[in-house]
Amino acid sequence: MRYVVIGLLFLFSAFWSSEKTFAFQTQPNIQNFESPFQIVNAPQEFLPKWTGNQVASTASRIFQAVGFGRGGGNALAVQPISTFNGEMVTRLSPNDFADPKVQFYARSLKNGTGTRPAIVFYSWSISGNSGFSTPQILGSTSEFANENQEFRKFEIEMHVEFDDLEEVFLRFQINYGTGTGTSARWFMDDFLFGDIIEDTIPPT
Repeated sequence: MRYVVIGLLFLFSAFWSSEKTFAFQTQPNIQNFESPFQIVNAPQEFLPKWTGNQVASTASRIFQAVGFGRGGGNALAVQPISTFNGEMVTRLSPNDFADPKVQFYARSLKNGTGTRPAIVFYSWSISGNSGFSTPQILGSTSEFANENQEFRKFEIEMHVEFDDLEEVFLRFQINYGTGTGTSARWFMDDFLFGDIIEDTIPPT
């Protein structure tokens, strides 16, 4: 009986080692977009610490994509069109952590027959509604093509000068790309902010 128990413990240890992907020094800020969105526009928050320039209850502008998140959960979605580029801002608290980073999953899904990608930029501010840094592109101009993609993990390092601040603001801009016809829809899920330690130990 003792050997059976030891064998089971060994198998459990091996399974855990192969499945674990990351750990946290302190509790991170997590937004999985499962809670219902409030249909309000900036400066009001559609989720705690999140604002958007045009939040909708249908599959247009900024909306909650029910069932389109990782593992069949919900996600945040943006549909850029010729007259609308999405803009979302989230409030973060850097001084709660030692070396905070932003990590999230994103993808695009096909919308119509057009060839336009959704082009995503991010930038930082200490005021929330002005003074944002020069926007940086997430991936490339073709990262989120008008096609059905799988979720991919992205990571953004925060500027070191923000480390000791009580509050900073991260802005995402989801723009209508170049091409013809319709643009891709863009999805974000499992947004994390905090001390993220990647597990680099090979599975055993």
